[in-house]
Amino acid sequence: MDRIHRMRRPIPSILCIPVIPRRARARHTSRGRGAEQRGFSPHSSLNRYPVGCISPSPRSVVYSAIGVNARVTPRGGRTPGKGSPMADFQITIVGLGATGTSLGLALRQASKELTIVGHDKDPQAAAAARKAGAVSRTDWNLPSACRGASMVILALPLPAMRDTMAAIAEDLGEGCLVTDTAPLKAPVAAWAKELLPAHATFVGGDPIGARGQSGTPRADLFGGTTYCLCPDPSTPPEAVERAADLAMAVGGRPLYMDAAEHDGMVAALNQLPFLLGAAALHTLSAGGSWRDLARLGGARFDQLLATMGDSPGADLAAAAANAENVGHWIDRMQRALDEMRALLVQDAAEAEATVKRWQSAREEWERRGEEPRTEPPDAGMSLRHLFLGGRR
Repeated sequence: MDRIHRMRRPIPSILCIPVIPRRARARHTSRGRGAEQRGFSPHSSLNRYPVGCISPSPRSVVYSAIGVNARVTPRGGRTPGKGSPMADFQITIVGLGATGTSLGLALRQASKELTIVGHDKDPQAAAAARKAGAVSRTDWNLPSACRGASMVILALPLPAMRDTMAAIAEDLGEGCLVTDTAPLKAPVAAWAKELLPAHATFVGGDPIGARGQSGTPRADLFGGTTYCLCPDPSTPPEAVERAADLAMAVGGRPLYMDAAEHDGMVAALNQLPFLLGAAALHTLSAGGSWRDLARLGGARFDQLLATMGDSPGADLAAAAANAENVGHWIDRMQRALDEMRALLVQDAAEAEATVKRWQSAREEWERRGEEPRTEPPDAGMSLRHLFLGGRR
C-alpha cells in the first residue's frame, strides 16, 4: 500500500481520523530514485494532497461536488439556503449500463431530491435506467444532457471516451467537473487535456473495487469498495475534493494515485487475469477434443474462464491501449510458466518448499482485507458536501 494513498479532506478536529501518519507521508512524498527505478514516479499527483479525515455523513458530500455556496446554521450545520439545492443542481451520467445505472441508484438512494440526467445511445438502456429510478430523466441528445450540469460522469467503455469528450466539450458549463469510470487513466487524462475546455475540470476515476461485479445494476455496488482517483498535479484541490465526495457518496473509499501508476497496477490485477482466462480458452478450444473437454469441465476451469468477464471486447481494447504495461506482465508470466515446467521435475523437498512459498504469499494477499480502516462515511454527509463545495 506504499504507493496507494487513502485520502479525506480536513473537517472539524473532533471528527478527524488520520489515515497516514505524518512521518509516513513524508516518506511517500520523497520516494526518490528507488521508487522511480521500480517504475513509479516520485512526482505522483497524490503527493500534493494532505492527509485528511473521514466524512461524518453521504448526503452532505453530494452538495460539495456540485459546488453550491453554503451558509452556516446556528447549530453549526450547513445548508444551501432557501429551498432544496438537490433539485437545482444537476449530475449527468453518460452511459447507463450496469456501472452508470448503479451510480445513479446509489446517488438517488442518498438523496431523492438530487436531479440526475441520464444519456445512453441505446434507448432500451436509457428506459431501463429510468424505470429503475436511477435517473430523474433521460435525454437522447448528448450535448443537451450535459448542458447545465455541475458534474458529468462518463460511465463508458474506453473506446467511447474520446469521441464523447469531443461531443460534449462545447456544452460544459463554468466550473463543471468531469469524471469517468474507465479502466485506464493515462489515455483518458490525455484526451481530457486535449478536448475539454479550460473552464471545466477533469478528475479521472476508477471504481476498481466494484469492477467485475457489475451484472445487474444495484445501489450498493460500490459500498465499501476501493474507488481510485487520479488527479493531474495541476488539478485544483477543490475539484479533487468534489471527486472524492462523489466516491464517498456512492459508498466507496477514495484512493489516490498517479495515472501511470494506476495503469501499471491494472495491467497486473485486471488485464493479465483476463488474458490468462482467454489464453486457456483458446488453448483448449483450438484442439479437436474441445467437446470432450467441455463435458469434463468443472468449477476450477469455470473460475478461470470467469476472469474474462462479460465484455471481452472492451477488455481486449483496454489491454491493447495499455500494451506496454500488459506486455511487461506477460513476459513475467511466461517466465513463471517456465519455472512451473521445471517444478514438475523437482525432487519432493524442493517442491514442498515451493508450495510453502505459494501458501505464504497467498495468506499475505488474503490478509490485505484485514488492515485497519476508517469506517466509510455516511452517504448523507457525502451528498451534502458534494453540493456545498468543501468541508470547512
